Amino acid sequence: MKAVFYNIYKVFRSIVVFGIVTFVTVFVLLYLLLLVPSVQDEVKDLAQSELSKLLHTNVNIDRLSIEPFNKVVLHDVEIPDQQGKQLLNVDKIGAGFSVYNFFLRGRVVFTYAELIGLRAIGSQHSIYNRCFISKRQDKTSN
Repeated sequence: MKAVFYNIYKVFRSIVVFGIVTFVTVFVLLYLLLLVPSVQDEVKDLAQSELSKLLHTNVNIDRLSIEPFNKVVLHDVEIPDQQGKQLLNVDKIGAGFSVYNFFLRGRVVFTYAELIGLRAIGSQHSIYNRCFISKRQDKTSN
């Protein structure tokens, strides 16, 4: 009888260990995949496209990097106004996101954001040119 319980314990332990190792391996492989420059370029192109659609202007992102395990950094971001003139230029935008919400709920929830090297280009009508960004933000925050 003791040998039967010991065998059940060994099978159960093997299943649990296999599950944990598989889970960790999948996360490590996904992270390593995101370190590949061509994959980062695809993610950058997707982010650039979505931001351009959201703001109705051509947003340009020079480079994207993903840092362990919940930080995304956009480098040299340029946002023109709707007439095509340069409006904002940011050297580095870093944002942390919730891995829990991303994988378990399918939502991207940012936990913090940082802007380094923000330059806003002003002109006589620049206050009106910046309004389209704040209007987009109001619509998406609801």
